[in-house]
Amino acid sequence: MRIVPLGDKAIQIQFHNEISPETNEEVRGFFYYLKKFKIPGVTEIVPTYRSVTLYYEPTMISFDELTEKISSVKQILADQQLPPPRVIHIPTCYGGEFGPDLQYVAALNKLSEEW
Repeated sequence: MRIVPLGDKAIQIQFHNEISPETNEEVRGFFYYLKKFKIPGVTEIVPTYRSVTLYYEPTMISFDELTEKISSVKQILADQQLPPPRVIHIPTCYGGEFGPDLQYVAALNKLSEEW
């Protein structure tokens, strides 16, 4: 885990350099417990495939205070069980009445490739 400042109002917790189920589990855990602890001064928490970014108000919490809180979350996380991930299925339809313009878009793409 690496903590990196992002300007004066954000901090990023970087995990591994690859996208994997293990990295995802660490990101999910940090995101879950950071939301649960509601650190004063943190205005937004954004998870990605391999990191978690926290946006914060520096007049309410300093970089050093925030990194200290993050370290305490890491210690707590080692002993906790995460709830199962939530999977959302989004049905998608292409063509026919749902995509009458797809043939037009494909033709335009083909023309732009030829130029």
